[in-house]
Amino acid sequence: MRCCLALLCSIAAVTLSLVHVGTALADDASPGAEQVSSNEATSSATNDSETSQSSTQVQDGGGASTGQSQTVVQSASTEQSGGSTATSPQTATNAGSGGQKTKQGNTSSATSSAGNANATTQSSIQAQSAAPAPDPAGAGGSGQAQAAHQSAPTKQTADAKAASTQQAPTNVNIVVRVDSPGNDGPVTQTNSSAADATAGNANLVTQAGTQTQAGGGTAGGQSQVAEQSAPTTQASSANAASTQVNPLNLNIVVRNKSPGDTAGVTQANTSQATAGAANANAVTQGSEQAQTGGGAMGGQSQVTTQVAPTSQTAGSSASSAQVAPTNGGVSITLVPATDPNGSGVPGTLIQIWVPASIGSSGTNTSTAASSASNSSAVTQTAQQTQTGGSTQAGGAGQFQEVVQNAPTKQSAGATASSTQSGGAEATSATATATATATGSSDVSQVVDQSADAAVSEPLPYGVAGSSRRPLAGNGWVLAGGSSVFTHHARAWTPRKPVTREPHPRPAGRKDFAPQRPHPPLPPQAPAALGAATGGSPGGSLSVFSSLLVPLFLTAPRGASRHRPSVVRRLMGVVSRLERPG
Repeated sequence: MRCCLALLCSIAAVTLSLVHVGTALADDASPGAEQVSSNEATSSATNDSETSQSSTQVQDGGGASTGQSQTVVQSASTEQSGGSTATSPQTATNAGSGGQKTKQGNTSSATSSAGNANATTQSSIQAQSAAPAPDPAGAGGSGQAQAAHQSAPTKQTADAKAASTQQAPTNVNIVVRVDSPGNDGPVTQTNSSAADATAGNANLVTQAGTQTQAGGGTAGGQSQVAEQSAPTTQASSANAASTQVNPLNLNIVVRNKSPGDTAGVTQANTSQATAGAANANAVTQGSEQAQTGGGAMGGQSQVTTQVAPTSQTAGSSASSAQVAPTNGGVSITLVPATDPNGSGVPGTLIQIWVPASIGSSGTNTSTAASSASNSSAVTQTAQQTQTGGSTQAGGAGQFQEVVQNAPTKQSAGATASSTQSGGAEATSATATATATATGSSDVSQVVDQSADAAVSEPLPYGVAGSSRRPLAGNGWVLAGGSSVFTHHARAWTPRKPVTREPHPRPAGRKDFAPQRPHPPLPPQAPAALGAATGGSPGGSLSVFSSLLVPLFLTAPRGASRHRPSVVRRLMGVVSRLERPG
């Protein structure tokens, strides 16, 4: 209480020394006074990128031995960096006098925003059609290869900083009435500091590939490879700081022989900091592959790889600090009076009145709000369709593989700090801090595979219709001349030259084993385009070994007397593999 009285006495002394500042008249009809000191800083950095890539390829083979190859490479690399900083310092004083409506305000605001936006669309269409029948020379057929590579890496960085500082902002209003009765108007005094920082990244990637092959040759190998890659890295950081040091609102009314009413006084000190960091990513990958093999030995291979790794980091920090906010309202009345102690000595009675909350309000508010969010949506769709129309044993090997990979890594951190210290003379004091960090990831993966092979006889041993290795060694070799499929392929040993004349059996050859149905032959791959036929029997020997080893491991002991006959039987199979035709 003593400290309060001392403060009021000091105010009264200062007031009396400022009596000459202004005098309100009894019938003052002035509309009032408005004093505003405003300091504002705004900074913005924005990057906007839009890329569209489209490719269409069509091939129509007129010859039975015409090799076809299509390759599409689409690359759209995007790197964006946005940095924004806004700083608003303020040291302001408003001083006024008068008895009518008065409005005083000191405002400091800093707004900073940094944003990156990217939209990439990649589209590829490939179509191949081969001649429906082989040429009279008996060539192997038309090999077809399609490869589509789509790459759209995106890296975005956004950094926004906003700082608003008020150092001793002051609003002082003094009303002095001498022999001037009347009413005083309302008084509004405000000190406001606000900092707002926003950082955001937005990325949209769409990749679409369509591949169609129709093979009409007798040994038309077909290969389709689709690779879609859309790695995304996003980092956003927002920092907002609002600081008020010693904000002061002071209203003084002095009445000397001037009766009257004093209207309400509204005083406010406000510090607010808001920071928001957000990342948004949407990736759509779609691949459609269709193969129709019309040849007897038409090997088919489809490989789809979709990769969409996402890494998102959002950091947000908001800090609001108020140091020693002060709101003061004083009414001083001077009237002639005798000594209240009863001495009868005339003098002057000084009455000091501090307004209560009725009709007056004093508010100190510190608010900090921080938010960080990550949002990622990845959709991967792959459709593979194979139709093999082989009419003889050993044809139409089919292979399908789909790899979908969409790892998501998200990190969100939000920090909010609101501080009030040393506040005085306030009917309401509030400090609020709110921090929110959220992460959302939605990954959708759809695979549709369909394979239909029309074969008249059972498939031979060693044929794999599906494998994790593209173009395995016991599968087939597609038409050569392109690195698209030979990158993963292991070549078969080519067959010996094909002739139209029958090859007679050796004289005196007999089969000692009972005649049984012949096992189906191992698959024969179409010869590579441009490569000469002929070669060593390495492929057939490997098949022979693969059949011979399990036979001797699994045959019963009682059947050992039949082994020579079985061995001769298998050797006959090998000789037939190496025989033309």
